[in-house]
Amino acid sequence: MTSETIDRCLYVFLQTSYHFEMQERRLFDLSWQDIYLLQVLRRSQDRRITQLGTKLELKKYQISRLVSRLENLGLVRRTGVPDDRRNVEVELLPAGQQRLSDIEAYHRQLFEVSERRGGPGKQTLAELNRTIHQFATMVGINLEE
Repeated sequence: MTSETIDRCLYVFLQTSYHFEMQERRLFDLSWQDIYLLQVLRRSQDRRITQLGTKLELKKYQISRLVSRLENLGLVRRTGVPDDRRNVEVELLPAGQQRLSDIEAYHRQLFEVSERRGGPGKQTLAELNRTIHQFATMVGINLEE
C-alpha cells in the first residue's frame, strides 16, 4: 500500500467518523465526547470529577463544562463526596442511562440493517474491533473494556 493510499484511507476514516458523529448529534443531541463520558460513568466505579477529567484527558474547567452540559440535559448529577468536601462525584441518572440505551439500540440497528442488505455486519464489526485494539496497543493507547 502506498503512502498516498494510506493517506486516502485515513481521510475517508476521518470523514466517515466526522459525519457519523454529526448524525448522532442531530439524533441524540450529544457529541461523542458526551457519549464517551456517559459510557465511562456507566462502567467506572471512580466517578470523581478529577479522575473523569484525567480519563478523558481534559483540564478541570473542560470536564466541569462537559458535566454541566450533561447536567443541564438531565443526564447526570453532581454530588459531594462525604469524607472530602473538595471532591465532587458525577452520577449517571436514569435519563442518561436511557439515552445510552437508545444510542446503543440505534448502533445495533445500523449493523442489522446493513447485514440484511448484504453490507458489513456483526462479523465485520468484530474484525474491526480486533484491528482497532491491535492498533491502539501498537501506538500505546490503553483501551478499557
